[in-house]
Amino acid sequence: MKVRATGLRRWLWALLAAGVAAAVVQAAQRAAVEGASRQVELVADYEKFAELARREGIRPLDLLIMLRNRGAITSVGVPELTLQELRAQGRASLPDGWQLSSLLRKPYHPRPGAVYVALSDADLADWVERSLRARLGPGRVARLSPHILEVMAVEKDLSELGLGFRAEDLTPLAQAGLLLVPRLSNSPHLTETDIRQVFADLEGQPVSTVIFAGRQVLGFPDHLETTARELERRGISLGVVETDTQLGNLSPSGMEELRALAEGRMVRVFSVPEWLLTRRTPDEVVDAALRAVEERNARLVYLRPMVKGIEPFMEAEQNGEHLEALAARLRARGFALGPAQPFAPLTVPLTVRLLGGLAVLAGGVLLVELALRPPAAAAAALLGAGGVALAGLTAVAPGTSALLLALGAAVIFPALGLAVVFERWRRLPAGGGAGREAVLALLLAGGVALVGGLLIAALLGERSYLLEWTYFHGVKAALLLPPLLGAAAFLGILGLEGRDEPGWRRLLAEGRCLAELGLRFKHAVALGAFLGVVALLLIRSGNAPTAFIPALELKMRALLEEVLVARPRTKEFLFGHPALMLAAFFYRRGERLTALLLAVAGSLGLVSLVNSFEHLRTPVLFSLLRSLNGLALGLLAGAAATGLVQALWRGRAAQGGG
Repeated sequence: MKVRATGLRRWLWALLAAGVAAAVVQAAQRAAVEGASRQVELVADYEKFAELARREGIRPLDLLIMLRNRGAITSVGVPELTLQELRAQGRASLPDGWQLSSLLRKPYHPRPGAVYVALSDADLADWVERSLRARLGPGRVARLSPHILEVMAVEKDLSELGLGFRAEDLTPLAQAGLLLVPRLSNSPHLTETDIRQVFADLEGQPVSTVIFAGRQVLGFPDHLETTARELERRGISLGVVETDTQLGNLSPSGMEELRALAEGRMVRVFSVPEWLLTRRTPDEVVDAALRAVEERNARLVYLRPMVKGIEPFMEAEQNGEHLEALAARLRARGFALGPAQPFAPLTVPLTVRLLGGLAVLAGGVLLVELALRPPAAAAAALLGAGGVALAGLTAVAPGTSALLLALGAAVIFPALGLAVVFERWRRLPAGGGAGREAVLALLLAGGVALVGGLLIAALLGERSYLLEWTYFHGVKAALLLPPLLGAAAFLGILGLEGRDEPGWRRLLAEGRCLAELGLRFKHAVALGAFLGVVALLLIRSGNAPTAFIPALELKMRALLEEVLVARPRTKEFLFGHPALMLAAFFYRRGERLTALLLAVAGSLGLVSLVNSFEHLRTPVLFSLLRSLNGLALGLLAGAAATGLVQALWRGRAAQGGG
């Protein structure tokens, strides 16, 4: 049976519509899961704020109570007790040889390589001995007297070794109304019983979340199941800390294995890095924390005292003011303060995987059909072969299938948006409303690109992506390929000379013509400027450091964040979207080469729009709002640019007529 091109296109659009419907349903479920997690925990690092308190001449507990009463923090991050801290408190000492003999009241010859620990009371000595035996292993700890231990260890390492938690140290913090976020360390010598004891020592305390300290998670390598069971049984969240580069999470040894056991307890943590505190003003630190919560699903903010711009002897008061401002801004954005809560389970059903995958395939075949005009039977065969491959790969490796389809959507739909616009231009009569076509071009192309973004959000809409344990791959390819495909679509559908019928023959002919064409100076300048912009966007893609961003742009970003909440990307509304609208204007004026260059530049705005949805840690509604804001501002900027160019065009025409 002969397949007609018009009939095939209807089927392709129908598959796209079905995939979009499934994607919208999945995105709505994801939005509901993200919307149910609106509680943020503000955690003060005990050690750093205790240092600040001592500089100010006040008790650490009094400072924390002041911050709690101002609503600036909810919790305190507490490290495990160490011998170093016990010595600072006057509850422990490390006597040398002659001191040891005096304490033991008899001659004693120290063992080579041994460290001696004198404790203030027998109960504390019992607890320290038990902790050291568990962490150092057998044969390394001996009791010389009710108060003195002999430990075979290096003094520095022993002094800094985490020993666990004592109720007498935690209770005052709990009585002050603070939640506790213990920072747990590991030792490979810990047994299942020892791990259960770590959690038993926290019994009765208001522990909301735990964060692992050091290079290993508690229970690595052999007792991770015990750690996972204790977290689940006690209803304690597990904080996973975002890296300083904002790409992924810190992954101490054993974290990947523990994730498989306890992903349902995990919450994302933004730990304010030291470099940010020393190089950025307090207002900028507050902005960074707010962005982490709003844009990257952080639900626990781990705070340290701000440094830059803080006046001496006013550290406590000024830090309190800025942290109070952070809390107020979070509340104003609809967040509540309290213990961080994990995301509810979120998976992608098989129907969504298949319908979303078929939509991506349909988009790819539609792009080929519009640009190359292959025989309808060949296009149908391509769709069928793709469908078989999709079903097979989804059955064998659903995760890999979803990632490949998401990359396909990121590459296909910006180019497809351009192809749909070019096909419309091809069918338009000569002359007429360039301004109207400029607006329609952006709305059509932006709408198609938005479909690609929603498909990505649906196909990768699982909890592991929200936590950024797994993430979209192929960002650079998704940036570079759509402009090339868009240029090919322009040549295949419209061409520079309009020779031959639309399709692959026109594409080849126009490609040869373009290769032989001597570019005018203005085109060379435009091409050079475009390549420069592409290079800059490549450098700034992902999480570029602010050193690449001018100060004026940073101020504009801050203003847009305050006014629009979801700040649109500069490269969309100031570059890509206006360029696409200008492409429509120049095409309607017969300047096809200029239109081609501008359309390719405009593809970068569409690529950026789709890229917003590739950041799966960002709430899907936030990405949607950011994209719509970008289109709205892009329409305004594009209308202004188009109006200006139109006025110049008319002025030049009038001069030529005169």
